[in-house]
Amino acid sequence: MTDADWIAAEFGPRTLRAWAMRGDDPIETRSLDRRDGFRDTLAQLLAGWPQVPVIACGMRDPARGGIDEATRHVPCPALPLPLVMVPEGAAGRSLRMVARVIQADPPDLICGDETRLAGLLLAAPDFDGVVCLPGHHTRWVRVSAGEICHVQTVMTSDILQALSQGTSLRFSLAGQGEALDEAAFDEALNLSLSRPHAAWGRLFRLPVEALTENARPGHAAGWLAGLMIGFELGASRALWLGQKVLILGESPLAPRYHRALDRQGVGPLTGDATKAMLAGLTEAWRKIRQMN
Repeated sequence: MTDADWIAAEFGPRTLRAWAMRGDDPIETRSLDRRDGFRDTLAQLLAGWPQVPVIACGMRDPARGGIDEATRHVPCPALPLPLVMVPEGAAGRSLRMVARVIQADPPDLICGDETRLAGLLLAAPDFDGVVCLPGHHTRWVRVSAGEICHVQTVMTSDILQALSQGTSLRFSLAGQGEALDEAAFDEALNLSLSRPHAAWGRLFRLPVEALTENARPGHAAGWLAGLMIGFELGASRALWLGQKVLILGESPLAPRYHRALDRQGVGPLTGDATKAMLAGLTEAWRKIRQMN
């Protein structure tokens, strides 16, 4: 049996992840797709681990106990992280959740990434700028003086997945694997930033071009990624333009955001999203220990 003091967990939109922790150090990691119900998936994930407390972030499910009451509202301090006890627990263990963050105007939500932001500021308390968090969605967060000041969430990854799997574009992407043509990416990025209507009008060319003999491997994937990230950079320009930007994400798209921002003269920094999240959850665990 794993010799753990506590368990850190993240409830993602599609996947549950958990780390058996000994103090600050993860000693075993597990993940499961959320195909079954929340409680069944969690029970499978934690099977065989000791009955130690669970501290988690990212729960998007409907109201549970006092989670809604503990919700923070933008602007708000990134630290400390408020925790709420979930009545049904975690497969027989006590379960505390990090409260989510809501922005009223314009409406937006942070659920999971608030813990990464806390971990970032533990390591760099003077950070002042914009954090780009690519993932299931991409979130842009303005951080200043230790506070979450503004949030903008964009569904780029969702839309890319829908276009590449649920439309005729899937035929031009079939068999491409991870190939991505950077020249095509740059072309689509430039066009979508400067003339978005023209870029959108060219989308149907991708499956047609894939039929030609001189179609380059990864051309369609590069063009599609450049198109969507270009749209997103255009929509979020007021946040990142002239700012220090740090990319904190593990999405396969994260390097594409770096390339796109670099081409706009931003020169973004990069960070480790999992390390930041575990730092935030570990700080919350320390606070609980101090109170007990």
